[in-house]
Amino acid sequence: MTYWQFSSAEDLRGDWLFPTETRFGAGRIAELPSALAALGIRKPLIVTDTGLAATPIPARIAALAPGSALWADCDQNPTGEQVMVGVAAYHDHGADAVIALGGGSGLDCGKSVALMAGLGGDLWRFAYPRSLEVQAERTPVPIIAIPTTAGTGAEVEASGIITDPEKPVKAGIELLDASRNGIVDARVLKERQQLAEDGVITLLAMISSDGVMTAPPRVNLRGVVT
Repeated sequence: MTYWQFSSAEDLRGDWLFPTETRFGAGRIAELPSALAALGIRKPLIVTDTGLAATPIPARIAALAPGSALWADCDQNPTGEQVMVGVAAYHDHGADAVIALGGGSGLDCGKSVALMAGLGGDLWRFAYPRSLEVQAERTPVPIIAIPTTAGTGAEVEASGIITDPEKPVKAGIELLDASRNGIVDARVLKERQQLAEDGVITLLAMISSDGVMTAPPRVNLRGVVT
């Protein structure tokens, strides 16, 4: 058994290289320019949700990504229609990559925008089990995922949860072998109380996996779902 000893968050730094190349550690968001340069990215589209757009975080990320544009019109439960609006924003900007920013919703929407920006067609063909028929399709659009919560791990997942409100159903959209990179910076994550809420919401989502949740529960730290 290995024991880790550290005196501050600054000591918790490292790189995870498989399958998603992830830079982990406080302050590592400063490496975003070098990550973009390494991938030859010049005009990324920053994709996030409406809630995060009301905070200073997107502007901070944009400042580290010259040539970027911001699209922040996805909901907390992004829909297929919103993904396609994001795809239009990608092409309007002449983008060459997606920076997916946020919690699970912003990250899943951003990954799905990258998928469809590169491949086009019907989004739902990438929803399981139809995704088994399109295993050879690979989007050329690279993704850099930057989480702002600790509840989903969506920055390393090769899929995204997108809602089809007409059915209604939440579908797992598979990205297959898209080029994915992540930067997990403790200073970008929300304050500790929010991290605790994220953990509770994650647990509730697991418990509720048998049904369809059209909206995430509102949770307070006393464990009461409202």
